[in-house]
Amino acid sequence: MRVPYPVGLPGVARRRTLGIEDGRLAALEAAPAGTAPIRGVAVLLPGFTGSKEDFIPLLSPIAAAGYRVIAYDQRGQYESPGPDRDSDYSIALFARDLREVIGAVGNGEPVHLVGHSFGGLVARNLVIAEPALVRSLTLLDSGPAGASLLRARAGPAHRAHPPQRAGSFCGPGGTGVPLDRCSGGPAALVAPPARAHPAGRPDRDVPGVVTRTRSRR
Repeated sequence: MRVPYPVGLPGVARRRTLGIEDGRLAALEAAPAGTAPIRGVAVLLPGFTGSKEDFIPLLSPIAAAGYRVIAYDQRGQYESPGPDRDSDYSIALFARDLREVIGAVGNGEPVHLVGHSFGGLVARNLVIAEPALVRSLTLLDSGPAGASLLRARAGPAHRAHPPQRAGSFCGPGGTGVPLDRCSGGPAALVAPPARAHPAGRPDRDVPGVVTRTRSRR
């Protein structure tokens, strides 16, 4: 008999509510069991027609690897209430919500960010604007809008010297330090082993590491 999806919450996870300027966001949180040290924080953003429950199968393995992990419904999505005006659903406001979530759960440190589909667009918008908030970025089946945002910010000089192919380098939009010099973070748990980045020294961590993987949905 097949188990209905989404499956129930694992024992290491709990439901919580995150307070932001425009209201409250429903979230799932998991952490390493017992007194195991926490290696970092991962924040997971679902796609447009999805919800935080899409990430339930990832909560246990990420927590077991030593990370505190938070997945949340974005404004107006599933269990998170949203404003009535259409203008209150801009990418900039979704990214502002994400910035507030990172401020609430990140303990003052950069977080590992995972975005699926539309969640990836929101995540990349924040990474481009404020890369210091993010230690790594993992994109799951997300479109190319982040690259157009980078071109718009950089202007004509960027168009004259376009970045290398996305996925080849760290940094917003796939520019910067080669991936073999970046630390992996929880991206290694959701990417095939051949695509995982080797862990680097803390002083070699680069905000905004871009990793592309395929979702199984």
